[in-house]
Amino acid sequence: MDMSKAPVLFNDGVCVFSNENNRYPIYVTSERVENRLLGLFRLWNAIEYYYPHKDIMDHNWNDLLLEYIPEMIKGTDAESYYLTLYALSAKTNDGHIYFDNDTIVLSVSFGGDYTTPVGVSRGHTAIPVIFEQAEGQFVVRKSNAATFLQRGDVVVSIDGVDINNIVEEIKQYIAVPNDEKLKRVMPYLPLCKSAMPEIAVLRDGEVLTGTVITLLWDFIRFEDPYFKSIKKSYELLSNNIGLINPMRLSTDQVHIVMEEFSDTSGLIIDLRQYPGSNTIFLLAEYLLDYIKPFAIYSRPFAPVPGLFFNARTAYAGPGFRVSEDQNSANGSRSSEVAGPYFYDKPIVILMDQRSQSACENMIMCLRTGPNVTLIGSNSIGANGNITYLPLPGGTRMSFTNLGVYTPEGGQTQRVGLVSDIYVERTIEGIRDGRDELMEAAVEFLLGQ
Repeated sequence: MDMSKAPVLFNDGVCVFSNENNRYPIYVTSERVENRLLGLFRLWNAIEYYYPHKDIMDHNWNDLLLEYIPEMIKGTDAESYYLTLYALSAKTNDGHIYFDNDTIVLSVSFGGDYTTPVGVSRGHTAIPVIFEQAEGQFVVRKSNAATFLQRGDVVVSIDGVDINNIVEEIKQYIAVPNDEKLKRVMPYLPLCKSAMPEIAVLRDGEVLTGTVITLLWDFIRFEDPYFKSIKKSYELLSNNIGLINPMRLSTDQVHIVMEEFSDTSGLIIDLRQYPGSNTIFLLAEYLLDYIKPFAIYSRPFAPVPGLFFNARTAYAGPGFRVSEDQNSANGSRSSEVAGPYFYDKPIVILMDQRSQSACENMIMCLRTGPNVTLIGSNSIGANGNITYLPLPGGTRMSFTNLGVYTPEGGQTQRVGLVSDIYVERTIEGIRDGRDELMEAAVEFLLGQ
């Protein structure tokens, strides 16, 4: 059959909704209720038939359609249209859900009007703070301006509104796996309506209050500074410990790095960062003693919308190449593979809720090595290839389209991967500027 005009096409199992872009024009959504409902129905149907994890949502997806139809009809402008779509998508608990315009719409909704001294509007207001979640609190990780706020302060309220209430309000529009994994909420938390809000913080057991002058908000300025701090792809730490930063590591560096690290006492792979290149199988040749399965991937069954099937088992190990037939790959270390050797010293992989998607896939692969220990807290639990759904109004929504499970069929979505040694950031550690997970990794390796 000629499926070229179908609403859903398939590329290696991943849904492609490109025809939906061509089928309808980009609507002005503020007035025409039929256009608003089209956006709602298109989003609902995409999740209904092509999202692999409806069974582990906190809400019944059928009930949500009946709940959100009147919500969508009630709105009369573009902002209410987008916020209704965001709110429905947030009910999926899928950490892969993003919209092309979510930073714009949410900054308008939660920020005040930021103007220059001559009164020209430039954007939206935010307190000059980068937040981090620690010990169930919302902590100042970094200040973007000179204020009374200090690193390690626990923010209690902004303009008299409890910080937990602000988090709950923002969380209505951002999909998070659970309340312990609010990384995606943090960049929006500084947004506020007032130009000079009063902030209450807890410092050394005492509540302090003061006013701050807001800054112009943009996502890049207020996102997690950890990623910006990573400059090197690898380095030799003290005590002869090697450190690999996959975010900066390129495929042509892997053999060079592992040759240089062949005589190290131990190895740390920091997977709190998103891999910059597809180095997973190259590293696996050094860390795995033989070819092993590490994940099961499920994908939509094209002839039957709503049905998923286990499409393949993923393997990795010495001599294995991603182009090989993954379903039949087996065997032990190949003597014909040039370069790779088995790294037989202890290895630590660091992870926390920053570890998402390709990070989690890489962790699942490398943790099958016999000398690998996972240190940190649970990964975020948003793995598997994503797809993009075009929506009326000129935006797109991404969501998880392939399921990823352990080789035994265990769930990874929402729960994340579990560490062998649990370590989390503390308020004291943030205040002192320490990387407690890295410290724990070094301490562990020195004890081996």
